[in-house]
Amino acid sequence: MPATANEKLIEAAKAGDIQEVRMALYDKATDFDSALAVAAFLGHIDIVELMLEKGADNLKIILIKVLSGRLDKDKKKQIIRLFTQKGLVIDTVMFETLAPVDMEEITYELLNYEIDGDITPLAMKFAENGRLENIKMLLDKHGHKDESISADLSLAEELAADMDPALREEVLAMVKDSINDNYFILSEIMKKGIENNRLNIVKYAVENGVDVNSGIIKLAKQNGFREIISYLETKLKG
Repeated sequence: MPATANEKLIEAAKAGDIQEVRMALYDKATDFDSALAVAAFLGHIDIVELMLEKGADNLKIILIKVLSGRLDKDKKKQIIRLFTQKGLVIDTVMFETLAPVDMEEITYELLNYEIDGDITPLAMKFAENGRLENIKMLLDKHGHKDESISADLSLAEELAADMDPALREEVLAMVKDSINDNYFILSEIMKKGIENNRLNIVKYAVENGVDVNSGIIKLAKQNGFREIISYLETKLKG
């Protein structure tokens, strides 16, 4: 039984034969998504472009498979760019599927695009692995930015000045959380840093305004990493 037009299309896409792909399209092949998946996974960029032009649209699932595969990282970048040009929005799941061999470089590429959803879990994952530069880029490109925050914090600190120290600490933490999305993220990554012995992450969080309090010291002591305990105790005394 002769091959159907769709079967010819997929085989041609697998082989990277653009002329045979065009012949299959001439014969009324319509399985653009399957052809795109094969071509993208194998890095046949010209066929990827053609299938996108034809209307292939199962982009998220295909990109996840590409990112987890062994394709050359430069071709992965090309495919990311082509897919985002067609309207695909990057989400945090895609970062979790990256092949270890090119994780850092592809992470930087993905961070250049709009990210759908809450970035906190992604920041926490970076913190767990000590990936400070990824955290900085994530917050710089996708975090909360508000020039009024400094003024709001100053006012809150002034109003809380006469409170009991423990209560003052709690109130200021709540205020920071409510007016600055990044404060919540920084607080969470500091906890991850403490739990995973990532002093660089802990320092970054503290330097960017996260309060060191008795609860944080307790968490550090529970995890038992002496260098982190020493650093946080110094900051608490200061």
